[in-house]
Amino acid sequence: MDGALGLAALALGVLGLFPTPLAARVISYAPVTAATSYPAIQKRTNRHYLLVESDSSTSTYGSVTGPYGRVRLYDSSGQSDPKQVFPPGGGAETIGNLAVWEGADEVPAILVYSTFNLGGENPSHLGVFHYSPDAGASWRALPFPKGIYV
Repeated sequence: MDGALGLAALALGVLGLFPTPLAARVISYAPVTAATSYPAIQKRTNRHYLLVESDSSTSTYGSVTGPYGRVRLYDSSGQSDPKQVFPPGGGAETIGNLAVWEGADEVPAILVYSTFNLGGENPSHLGVFHYSPDAGASWRALPFPKGIYV
């Protein structure tokens, strides 16, 4: 029995030296940014995803408490580089919440609740919903009452 057990151990040891590759789907949870980041409300199966990237933890500005930072759009397929989509024109702003929806055309529709003063419609920097139907190329403030949502 000892000889058979020793032979089996030797066979396993030799097989361990030459492992065969196994096909598996790997989902990475590695960070994609060095900044503190907060994800949007989004489906994990979307091609694109949004993160709020912040250099500080949270801030309160006007009626909104959330990270002070920028919203960056990532492409999980690697076909396009990450890009800042909010606030438009660069900079940073207090972001209360955000969501992204992606249809079959893979063009993200983005909703951001923020204190940003888009086109002068929010000089008091209250909480406002901003909407982009085209992956952040254009933005408009939605006509909801300002500053009442948390």
